[in-house]
Amino acid sequence: MFCKICGNSIVESDRFCGNCGTKVISMKNEEVISTNHNQIKEDISLGETVSKVVTQKSERSNQNSSAIVHNRLLTQTVTEQGGNSQVMNHVNSEQLNQFKSSMLDFWSFFKLAIKNPYGVTQEVTEKYFLKGIIILILYSLLIPATFYNVLKIGIKSTESVIGDYTNFSSQLSFSALVISPSVMILIVNLITVITSYILLKGKKTNLHLKEVIARYGTLYSVSLALVFFAFILSYVSITLCLILVLVSIFMSISVVPLVISSFQHTYTKGLDSLYIISIVYIVMAITEMILLRSMIINTIERVSHLLLGNHF
Repeated sequence: MFCKICGNSIVESDRFCGNCGTKVISMKNEEVISTNHNQIKEDISLGETVSKVVTQKSERSNQNSSAIVHNRLLTQTVTEQGGNSQVMNHVNSEQLNQFKSSMLDFWSFFKLAIKNPYGVTQEVTEKYFLKGIIILILYSLLIPATFYNVLKIGIKSTESVIGDYTNFSSQLSFSALVISPSVMILIVNLITVITSYILLKGKKTNLHLKEVIARYGTLYSVSLALVFFAFILSYVSITLCLILVLVSIFMSISVVPLVISSFQHTYTKGLDSLYIISIVYIVMAITEMILLRSMIINTIERVSHLLLGNHF
C-alpha cells in the first residue's frame, strides 16, 4: 500500500504516512469510494445492457403479438369470406331449386289443363292467378311471333327466287311486328277478363279478379299449345302453321262462354249468362277495332313498303 500524496510505502495498520503525515483512513475511504464508484458504473453499464435486452425482447414480443393478431385477422377475414361465399351459394342454390320447382309445378298444371280444360277450370281458384297470367302473356306473345316468323320465312323464300339484293328479311322490325302486337293482344285479353269479372260480380258477391284471370288462363292453355306447335310448323309448312293459328284464335274466342258458364253451376242470381257473354263479346270487338285496327294497318303498310317501296 502506498501513500496517495508522496508515494511512500505504508502498512495498512498505520494511521498516518511516515513521510508526509497524510491520514491513511482518508485514502482508504477514497479507495472504497473509488471502488464503489467503479462498481456503480459497472452496475449502471450492466443495467443499461439488461434494459436493452429487455427492450429488445419486449419489441420482439410486441412484433410477434402483432404478427399473431394480423394472422388471426387474416384467418378470420378468409373464414368470413368463405362463410359469405357459402351463404351466397346456398341462397343461389335455394333460388334455383325454387325456380325448378315452380317450373315443374307450372308444367304439371299446364298438362292437366290441356288434358281436361273445362273440368280443371271449374275447380280453379285465385291461387292459380300467376299461372293464368303467364299463359295469357305467352299466348299474346306467340301469336305475333308466329306471324313474324312466317313472314320472314316467306320473304326469304322470295329472295331466293328473285335474288337477295332486296334484303327484305333484314328490314323487318321485331318490335313493330311482335312486341307492339303482343301488348295489344294482351290488353284485349285483359279487358275481356275485367269485363267478365264486372258482370260476374253480380252472380258471386265474393268473386275475385284473380280467380277470373286464373280461369281464363286455364282455358287458354289449349290455344297456347296449338300456337306453339304452329310456331314450330312454320319452319316446315306455312300452310299447316296458319291453319293451327286460326284454330287457336277460334278456340281463344270460344273461351268466353266457357268461363262464364263455369260460374253458373252454383250461382244463378244476377244477369243471365247469355247476356253476359254477349256484352263481353261486344266489348271485345270494340277493343279489337280500336287497338288492332291501327296495328294491322301499320303492319300492312310496313310490309307493303318493304315489298314494293324498293322496286318503285
